[in-house]
Amino acid sequence: MDFTHERFLLKRAKTRTGQISFRIQSQEKGKDKALTSPTRLVYVVRITDEFLYVGEAIGALKKRLQNGFNAYRYYQREKKGRRGYKGYKWIELFETEPHRPFTVDAFIFSGEYSPDEKRADIEAIEGELVYLIRNQTGKWPIYQNEIHFNNKEGAEDAAKAILSAIQNKK
Repeated sequence: MDFTHERFLLKRAKTRTGQISFRIQSQEKGKDKALTSPTRLVYVVRITDEFLYVGEAIGALKKRLQNGFNAYRYYQREKKGRRGYKGYKWIELFETEPHRPFTVDAFIFSGEYSPDEKRADIEAIEGELVYLIRNQTGKWPIYQNEIHFNNKEGAEDAAKAILSAIQNKK
């Protein structure tokens, strides 16, 4: 499975009403396709070398993160999830540790993974990646609360390549 790796810095930003939001900035000039790409991708949120969360998105990373932040703010304000979704739990670190650097590694898969197809393949890669992180570090990503398991051919190899790309891109 072919993928493109892009790395972003995620920084805390406040809204006009003082709520927590974010700014996302590419770490490499011209490498920001994941922010607007309509294709499938896997993303990994970290602080330094500590894995916080592994997710998959059906489209643009920026939109996916915005949805997570909006749901988190709604939950904080209303004390209930919007249609059950409470947003990313790791956002609480923006409040408690605002100066630590958040990194988001995004892996965009080739055009064969359209937004409407092969979700199970990408979810299998996500699951394998979370499992590899657990095996390597001795713990699950801190805010991981869901993993999709299935035996899709090539998922383990893709997850290994992703983890290697994260660790070798300093």
